[in-house]
Order: sequence, then C-alpha cells, then structure tokens
Amino acid sequence: MSIEDRLADLGIDLPPVAKPVAAYVPAIQAYVPAIQVGDQISTSGQLPLVSGSLPMTGLVGDQISQGDAAGQARVAALNALAAAADVAGGVNNI
Repeated sequence: MSIEDRLADLGIDLPPVAKPVAAYVPAIQAYVPAIQVGDQISTSGQLPLVSGSLPMTGLVGDQISQGDAAGQARVAALNALAAAADVAGGVNNI
C-alpha cells in the first residue's frame, strides 16, 4: 500500500503548502517551506497555519487545552509533510 493510499484510508488530506513567514534557509536566504539536498528533505519553522493564519495562540494549560495543542501539533506536522511532498514530487516519493 502506498503512502498516498494509506493517508486516504485514514481520511487525511494534505493541506496546501503553507507560505513561509521567514527565511529558514539562511545560507541561501530562501523563503521556502522545504528544501531537498541529495536524498534528504528538510523543513523548518512549520507552524499550524490554516489559510495563512494561526487559529490560536497561548500557553498550553493556560489559554490552550492539551487537546487543542495536540490538534495544532497535528496541523503543523501535516503542513511539514505537505511541504516535503511538494519538494519530493508527491508523498509517495518521500
């Protein structure tokens, strides 16, 4: 089973690649969400951006519940996966 098929079975759709908010690759001053060097892909600064904005901010346990924080971490991880898949030419190439 391919990664794409497994994500579909789990009902997971990768979000559109989020626009970077800073240059996370200082050596080339690039505003890119992911970069590939050889057979490695790196992402940096992945946030739980949805439609270009942060849906919530605050301290976990104070303003944000642990459940909400876990959901935001999931969004950030899917954003990182989407960025890596974009650079790799698809999630199955990761």
